[in-house]
Amino acid sequence: MPETRLFPIELDLSRACSISQEDLAVLSGRKDDLRFERLADGSITIRMPNEMEAALISSNLSYAVSRWSEEQGHGEGFAPDVGYALPDGSVRGTGPSWVRSDRLDPLSSDELEGFLPFAPDFAADVISLYQTRESYVERFEAFLKHGCRLAWLFDPKAELVKVFRPGSEPETVEPPATLSADPELPGFSCDLEEILD
Repeated sequence: MPETRLFPIELDLSRACSISQEDLAVLSGRKDDLRFERLADGSITIRMPNEMEAALISSNLSYAVSRWSEEQGHGEGFAPDVGYALPDGSVRGTGPSWVRSDRLDPLSSDELEGFLPFAPDFAADVISLYQTRESYVERFEAFLKHGCRLAWLFDPKAELVKVFRPGSEPETVEPPATLSADPELPGFSCDLEEILD
């Protein structure tokens, strides 16, 4: 019997009302156990938090990105809860992400209090049991279209990672390989066995 994945749930509220970034932030703040995103067409998607295995992989990767970012000093690593307001009107989230300092430094304190007004330079996510692979690919395609330079999609069940770059077909990397973020994030790499275990 094929797997049934319940999330993300997509609600098209665009005909009934308009959901601003502020409305989305308030809605997200009221439901800590769910993640809300606004798509370019105005519809809202609801995502479940990750199950334990996906959360552990995401945590390991967040730590690796943050450690590398601190050592390099050229940007900021973000935990999975940050939102990115894209030029197409969507507000999307991802797993661990990273943004260069030269993009963050010009932002005002008001801009830093809301969703970041661009796509991350690097995004990663872990396929959850509760969501479709297509929902992750669609999110990464939106990020790449709006300036993201590198995205990694971890698939714990298949024990592989899909690597996305603008203008290229996704590349598949399997353990025991080292996953390199060069040249987009110079010097950042992960041992796949460590991250996936």
